[in-house]
Parts: sequence; structure tokens; C-alpha cells
Amino acid sequence: MRFAYSQLSRFWKEAVSWEQVKAYLEKHLEVEVENEIALDVAPSVKLLRVETEDGKHVAKDENTTIPIQTCTLEEGCYVAVDLGAGDIPTARQLGLEELFAADEPIVFKDANCVPLKEYLGLPDTLVKLSVLPNRGDLSHVFGLAREVALGLGLTLAEPHVSLDVPKGNGRVSISTEGCLVYVGLLLEDVRVTESPDWLKLELAKYGQRSINNVVDLTNYFLFTYGQPMHAFDFDKLQGQRVVVRQARSNESIITLGGEEAHLDENCMVIADEFRPVAVAGVIGGKESATTPETKRVLLEVACFAPPYVATSSRRLGIRTDASMLFERGVSPAGQTLMGLMFGEMAQKMGMGTPVALWIAGSEQSSKRVMFDIDRVSKLSSLPTQVFFEMVQKRGWNIEGSEVVIPSYRWDVNLDDDLADELVKYVGYDAVPSLPLTEYVGFSETPTLAKERRLRELSSQYFQEVFLVSLLSDRDVELQKLTEVVAVDNPVSMELAFLRPNLRSTLIKAALLNQNRFKENIHIFEIGSVFVPDGNGVREERHIGFLAKGLYWESALDRETWTYRHFKGLLENIFTSYGVSLEWENHQLPWAEGNYGGVVKYGGFVLGEVGIVKSQICQAYDLKGTVFFAEFNLAVLPHEVNKQPQWPLKYPYSWRDFSIVMPVSEPVSSLSILFEGEALVREWTVVDIYHGEKIGNGYKSVTVRAYMGEDERTVTSDEVDIAARRIIERIKDAGWHLRS
Repeated sequence: MRFAYSQLSRFWKEAVSWEQVKAYLEKHLEVEVENEIALDVAPSVKLLRVETEDGKHVAKDENTTIPIQTCTLEEGCYVAVDLGAGDIPTARQLGLEELFAADEPIVFKDANCVPLKEYLGLPDTLVKLSVLPNRGDLSHVFGLAREVALGLGLTLAEPHVSLDVPKGNGRVSISTEGCLVYVGLLLEDVRVTESPDWLKLELAKYGQRSINNVVDLTNYFLFTYGQPMHAFDFDKLQGQRVVVRQARSNESIITLGGEEAHLDENCMVIADEFRPVAVAGVIGGKESATTPETKRVLLEVACFAPPYVATSSRRLGIRTDASMLFERGVSPAGQTLMGLMFGEMAQKMGMGTPVALWIAGSEQSSKRVMFDIDRVSKLSSLPTQVFFEMVQKRGWNIEGSEVVIPSYRWDVNLDDDLADELVKYVGYDAVPSLPLTEYVGFSETPTLAKERRLRELSSQYFQEVFLVSLLSDRDVELQKLTEVVAVDNPVSMELAFLRPNLRSTLIKAALLNQNRFKENIHIFEIGSVFVPDGNGVREERHIGFLAKGLYWESALDRETWTYRHFKGLLENIFTSYGVSLEWENHQLPWAEGNYGGVVKYGGFVLGEVGIVKSQICQAYDLKGTVFFAEFNLAVLPHEVNKQPQWPLKYPYSWRDFSIVMPVSEPVSSLSILFEGEALVREWTVVDIYHGEKIGNGYKSVTVRAYMGEDERTVTSDEVDIAARRIIERIKDAGWHLRS
């Protein structure tokens, strides 16, 4: 949100400095001042009229004549001249590039010969604020002025109008719960032209460019009063009437940007008698847009419910200033006043004549909130009389167990909201610090204990990261995520969806490290994922692992991560935790070919492991092979109490077998070789080799088998006999030993 302080202070009848206002904003409201730019020019800079003298253009007034050497200006306009230097400076040279084209002179069409400082009302300050999404009432200048006036005891200059036009109904109607109020103002004898200087300057302070007088005036009301408006060419509306309704299946619209938007029943539209002409609260349609030939305009002044606008905006992937404001909440009151104010200003500008006002729905200036004064006092740690003082100062009313507040406060609905409002009213530093009344001992729940132990074990091999559990629409598209939960009121499209897995955010964390020249990555996260189900949204706690680059950065051989390394470390972690996992090859939508599988515990699927598909990595420009695994912590038992292992009384002998088998054959298939052999106590894979010497489509798996007895030492002959039986089983399976 950007504006000039003069635009804000004009709504107060008393003089107050920006420093005072800034101090109040930072102490009492959820508003952050991001930037301030001081605006001023020297008194020697004056506006002079451009005239023709001796066949050449000059800038002059009754005392001064400046030849125009380097630029061509239209006769009759006014240009800023530095009388001290005797030249025509650019906006950048005057330090006003935030308001005007930086490398061009400052020109007005309907000014007069006065100092530029006086004409612009300088000195002034350009301010940029950051407002939280729940305070839509602070997202425009008048709303901010209203809130500051309440806090500082200033007299607010309320908007008023003297225009009166015939009011009625029938031309506009509502057939959806997503529209609360719809006001249509008809203007005739419309002239769509260039905007006057004052309107261009107002929009420049808001950081907006001028388009034409009709569009500019609607934008003025958007940024000044927080009321989005839209202008239709009335003669292009079939049946010359509009209805607010949900779109029908297979309907479409060509937007103002020239793109075709395909609609469905979840999109709310403004329609004429036969077709949609705008997406309600989001964007207008090209076929009903105003042009220089427009003679009659229907001005839309409406209040749309935030969830309906948010749904349309997300489904179409279109975000506008109007849609963002509607999503934050526009008051369902004042639409008639705003429409009449527009008509009055349009008439004074010679832009058109307002002739009729049509109204559908009903405006609601207030809302009722149930409250429990004892709970509000307890939550805020403030006496009840402070609450009643705030209610009186804000002009609210208490009726029984309800407090009546303005309808523009969409954010206040519960005792908790009233307590929060009370704390901000007095200031956080005024809330008393209370000692603990009793000691509450901390008792670690089994779930927390499980996560703590897994965190300890995982930290031996991986570095923990903490990530935001929200995704952008681009992440959803790139990773082809289908089952995702959309946020009802996202701050931006970068944070529009809840993540359905940890993979989606760990990949972004790996990319962030890579972009900071950290190529060797081994990270893990324990966090929540959100899965849609029939009853809404189910939250699950997962642990995810991701690795790429070098397996051990300080090792001399500079060995990179392999699937065996990755799986081996995961086995170490869960073996130390006290559980034995089952690994099964399985095709996964996110994993490369045969390098993917599911992991089970106790017969239930615990999670997935694999190499991330190259297409996904390329989409993010993530280089190298990326290994990933994710497990649902709910499937794991609480930590198993392991029995101590004592040194072997009778040591085992071991033999290595390098078995050549098809690449597609899972390593787990080797269990048939050893599980029936009485002397084999344990077997483990110590190496996997792929190369030309064993042929395409084959791999060499080296297995170490440990043989022995618990009550005696076995002889070498017994071990040799067992080894020969294993070799026979290798041949029976259609495999062979690597020579």
C-alpha cells in the first residue's frame, strides 16, 4: 500500500505530523512502515506556460521567458522551469521521479503560473505500508485515516455528497450468496478522454499510471476509499441489465487482458441477459469494456463475499488490486454513497451525467459479536473497565451480551478478537506482566518423544531444516500435485496451498542451498503435511530426507551419494530406533524408473523412497541426482526398548558372494539364497556394481554372509559346504557368480 501523507492527512480536521501518526501505527496497529520518501523542490522551480514567440516555443510568465531548446512541448501547457538555473529539468533532476516520468520534464495541462512547490503541496512524504491480510479496512487511505482518528482523538472528515438521482431496482439483480450489495449507476453523455491533472497526480502518489478519465476515477475510489468499481459500456450489455450469479458449465469470457478464461460453477460472474461480462470482483470482460466511443456507462459499486472472490481468482489464476481487496473484506455498507460521489465527481469533470441509480441487496453498516467480558479480560490481562472505555471511544455499542461494531471490521468475530483489539488499543507495553500462579511441570508426550528420538538419530547423518508448509501454484504445477488443499485467503499465490508432502518443500530447500553455492546437501525435516479427505483436511506428521552431491565432503575419494548409501543410512537410523523395515520395489509417480519403492513396517506402508525424477529436478533447475524418502510417523511405534547385545562367545565366519543378476530384480530377492541355510546368521549387501564387464541390463551385488553356531565354533569345512549349497541356489535362480 503506497500513498502520500497529504492524501491521508486531508481526512483530519486537526493538524498532526507524520511522526505522530507513524508512532501510533507501529504501536497500536498491525501495520509496518516499509519505506518513506521525502518529496520537496526548491522555491526557484516554477510552472511557466508554453507559448509561441518568433516561431519558437518558449516557457514564460509576466516576468520570465525561457527558450525551449531540447524538448518539444504542446502550446498552452505548463512546464516546470528552474529559474535559478534557467533550464527545464527532468523529474529525476528534481527528485520527483516517484511521481513523474523520470527522464522527462514535468508538464501539466490545466495548471497556472505558480511555484511547483505550491502546486504539488510540498513538502510531502511518500509512504509504503505493509498491512496484514485480516485488516482489509486498513488497505486504503480513508480506512487508515479513520482508524488513526479513533486512536488519536482526531475529527474525521467523513465523505459526503449532494447529488441526488432517481433510485430504483429491476436493472440489476443478485442470484448468488456471494454478492451482498450491488449498486449500478447509469451515466449518459459520457466523454472518455484524458484525465485532468489533479486526478493523474492523485494516482501517481498511489503508484498508478493514468489510463483514461473513467478508469482513473474508478481507481481513485479503489485506493482512496477501498471501494472497487467497474465501468461497463451500457449499450454493449444485452438486454441492458445485469445479474450477479454463479457461472454455468462451459461458459467463458475474454478478459480485459485479451485472454480467454474458462468458467465453471465455482466462479461468480456479472452477466447480462445472455452471457458473462465480468468475473465478479476480479476482472472485467473485453466485450463490455468502455472505449473512446462509449456514450453510456453503467458503474458497478458492489460488495462481494471474500471466499467467492478468492475461489474465482484462484481457479482462473488472475489477481488484481480489486480481487485482493475483496478477499480481505470490503464493508457491505457505503456502496450507494460511493456511487453518488462518483457521479458527482464525474459531473464536475464533464465526464458524464448521472441519471439513475439501481440497487440490489441491502447495505449493513454494523454487525453483532457475542462476547464474554470475563473471558476478554482474562485473555487480555486487562480490567473490564478498559474494555468499556475502548468500546465508548471507538463508537461501538453494547446491547446485552453482544457488542455492535462497524461491518467493515471483518476480522472481529470472537472473544479472542476483542481481546486482541483491546491489547492493541492500550499498546502491548501497557499490558501488565503477571507472575506464574503455579508451576506446571512439562511432561513429554509419547509423540513428542518419538520425534525427539528420530531427530537425534537423523542428525547424525543429515542436517535438520524448518520450512514453511505452504506452496505456490507453480509448485503444484511443476510437481504435478493433484491432492492439494487451497488456502481460503492466501497472502499471495506464492503461499496459496498447503503441502501434501515434505518432498515439495525439501526440493525448494535444496534449490535454495544450490543457489547459494552449496552443492552437497543432506537435509531432513520433521513437519506437518495436509491431506484432503471426505471430512475436510487431515494433518499428518512426517519425516523426510533429501540428499545430493558428495556423500562425505571431507573424504579423499570424493564419492557421490548412491542409492545404496542413502538406503543404508536410513536403515541405520531406524535400526537404532529399534524397528526393522521392509523394502519393496515399486513404481512411484515422482521417482525414476526402478529407483523407487515403498517401505513397510508391521505390514503397513510407512513411506516411500527413491531418486527424484529428472523432469522435476530440471523444472526447478536442481542439478545432479537427488535422493528422497518420506515416512509417516503415525505408522511407527513409540521407541522400542532394545535389549543389550553382548559380545559373541563363538565368533562367526563369513563368505562374500558377488552375484550377477538382472537390474530389474530387487536385491531383496536374494533372501531365498540364505534364509533356508541353517549356518547363516546374518547377510548384508556390501557393494553393487554396474559396468560393461557384466553386460547391459545386469548388476553385480556383493553379499557378505555370516555363518556360525551359538553353542560352538563351526569348522571351515562346514562353512565351505554351506557356501556350496548357496552357490547351487544361485544357479537354480538363474543367476551366476561374477568371475
